[in-house]
Amino acid sequence: MSTRSALLPALTLALALSLAAPPDALAAPPGPGKVDTALKGLQVFKYKHKAGQVERFDSKIEQSIAMKGDAGALGGAADVKTKMTSTMRMETRKVLPNGDASVLTTYEGFDMSMQQGGQTIQGAQLGPLVEMVRKIKTTTTLAPNGVQKEVVFEGLPPEMEQLQDSFKNAMIGATPVFPDGGLKIGQEWTQKMPMELKQGPITLKMDFQIKYTFLGFTAEGARKVAVFKTRLDMVMSKTTTQLMGVEMILGGTGSGNGFLYFDHEAGRLHKSVMEMDQNIDMTVNAPEGPQNIKMALKTLASVNRKADAIK
Repeated sequence: MSTRSALLPALTLALALSLAAPPDALAAPPGPGKVDTALKGLQVFKYKHKAGQVERFDSKIEQSIAMKGDAGALGGAADVKTKMTSTMRMETRKVLPNGDASVLTTYEGFDMSMQQGGQTIQGAQLGPLVEMVRKIKTTTTLAPNGVQKEVVFEGLPPEMEQLQDSFKNAMIGATPVFPDGGLKIGQEWTQKMPMELKQGPITLKMDFQIKYTFLGFTAEGARKVAVFKTRLDMVMSKTTTQLMGVEMILGGTGSGNGFLYFDHEAGRLHKSVMEMDQNIDMTVNAPEGPQNIKMALKTLASVNRKADAIK
């Protein structure tokens, strides 16, 4: 029925945007190699900002979704593959006496491709979304420890205002809020991040919990950077929504692992990589009877700081 053709692309897009989504098998994130753990005393980590400073980050999200369901729901099975790449430009507009910084983020480049059931969704269909994202400007007030105190959007069209949480957390897991005190080798801390993602009539409520473990320092080229192991767990609360007169129930769980590299001296993210598996159950109570769909998602997300840019 037409409900199915409208439902799956919308849900797929919402899930892809929830992580600011490769092939059927994703490689595990590589480890940091040799790590220096011979440290004495506590290491204090802070973000350092300077007015006029410009940084650029390349972001890539690759996601594969394997869907299996009743024959009437999906014709047996369906697969969706999504790839999003972007370059984020982050300019520090001002720094307050307490160290808080106002940072403007824009997209110098954003591209998205999608395949569904072996068929490529044409660029003309994704083009309007890509162009809208490129026009979005986000001004964030950041504390030295990484807390986001305020987020203001410009250029976000009304049809995308429901996706604000996904844009706020486009670098989920890659921007830790550091403990106010110092850290010793092996020390862990947990950051909780609730997210409500809406795409049309579909509402997804997710609770992310990210555990960071300080491993030590390693060399990245000429830079000495701190290494953190990241563990991400997600619970999607079971929610019920209506789409074209059809009741839909969604719920699920997920987990992921990765590594984050932080430039201690410069006080900024160096790079991050995270892989995640999610399992989502969906029941569609259609007039012809209930249809059950199970989705297995694999996501690989990476963020890499580009060479220092001159304003």
